[in-house]
Amino acid sequence: MPDTTGIPAGPVTTEPAGFRISDEQAAVLRDTLTTAGIDLGEYELKIVDWLSMWEWATVATICSWIQRAAAGRQPAPAAAVTPAETLKDTR
Repeated sequence: MPDTTGIPAGPVTTEPAGFRISDEQAAVLRDTLTTAGIDLGEYELKIVDWLSMWEWATVATICSWIQRAAAGRQPAPAAAVTPAETLKDTR
């Protein structure tokens, strides 16, 4: 499991400090996305590799956004209900 130390837990007001080589940054990005429940396709993995070439401050900020968005997401309902089924139940 990649070291996620240095990823801000809240709004980012100053540039995150640190340095990671691109392979480590790619691993952190992939882990952050999969932990957030995002299945990655082949093209998306290429984008992760591209993003990993940016400086750590950018990668850490993107990871922070993903973690905070995932934390605020409501769990999916057990069974999907269509709008038509909802109306049928209220008539």
